[in-house]
Amino acid sequence: MTYKTYADVFWGGDLRSVSGYAALTQRNQESKKMCQELEEYLKKRSKVEEDYSKALQNLAKCFKPREEIGVIEATLNKMKVELEILSQCHHGASVFYQHQSEAARKFKEDQAARRKALEESLNKAQSSKIQQLNKTVQAEKVYVRKYCERDAAEQNYKELIQQVTLPKEIEKAKNKKAKAEEDAEKADSAYKSAVKVLDDCRVAWEKEMVTTCKSLQELDQERIQFLRHELWLAANVASKIALDIDNSSESLRELLEKCDIVSDIQAFIETAKTGQQRPEPFVFKHYTKILAAGDTDSNCSDSVIHVYNTAEDDEEPSPTETAPTSSNFNIKAALGRQKILKKKGAAT
Repeated sequence: MTYKTYADVFWGGDLRSVSGYAALTQRNQESKKMCQELEEYLKKRSKVEEDYSKALQNLAKCFKPREEIGVIEATLNKMKVELEILSQCHHGASVFYQHQSEAARKFKEDQAARRKALEESLNKAQSSKIQQLNKTVQAEKVYVRKYCERDAAEQNYKELIQQVTLPKEIEKAKNKKAKAEEDAEKADSAYKSAVKVLDDCRVAWEKEMVTTCKSLQELDQERIQFLRHELWLAANVASKIALDIDNSSESLRELLEKCDIVSDIQAFIETAKTGQQRPEPFVFKHYTKILAAGDTDSNCSDSVIHVYNTAEDDEEPSPTETAPTSSNFNIKAALGRQKILKKKGAAT
């Protein structure tokens, strides 16, 4: 397969045609738009990465696990550290994308300036070519008309000579023929000169067109190489972020592999244990024993009297018993009566 260049295929069918130039101009506009879209993508990607980095950083700040111990505690703390590391990774990606967007902008502006210079030079050559072509076509028309007039004048002169005509009319026809021949020669000279100038313009235009085609092809090659390089780097950054995330997750998995439920439970027991001795069961005691246990002289101590004196009586009083007339029940009097009853019972 024969390799073709822009200079091989972007021509028109005649000198007035600008179809090849129009196709290249359209390509230039699309190339500029593509670079602009890449610049905007990189800017927006940079903003996304920066916002995500800040969100991760804020999440890491408010992530304060305090309720666990052992491997789970270590894993949660490790997760906070990994969040901070991941935030830095995305911040780095944001800086990279911002830098690349600036590079894309400069590349776009440089290519636009070079294309503009090429287009201006080619436009000048094409304008000169079209103007000269119009002049040449006009000179051709004059040339044809003048030679037609010359031929007509010669034919008229010959006819007048053959006829019996006054010498004055023959002289007039002769002068007209001479003038037509002179005008025809001038038109011939002007036409030839216009064709020569047009050919010079054509050569100059073709030379400029070839130069422009080569330069535009080089610009397209540079642009494609630039886009390929930038997109490759962008893919590398995305891949690196994914790898960093995987490494971060792997570090957490490695830590969780060390987590033993029994060990963590035992760690909590050793940290928070309060004792192994169980409390004695609460046994029912007659109130007399409770009061007796509170005073070695069979009399209630002030503290015991105070406790039971201020305690609320949960049981309803028996109908046969007389309710105390005062809220301040005299416990000593009750104990005295109890001792008297015991003595009487012993005597009987």
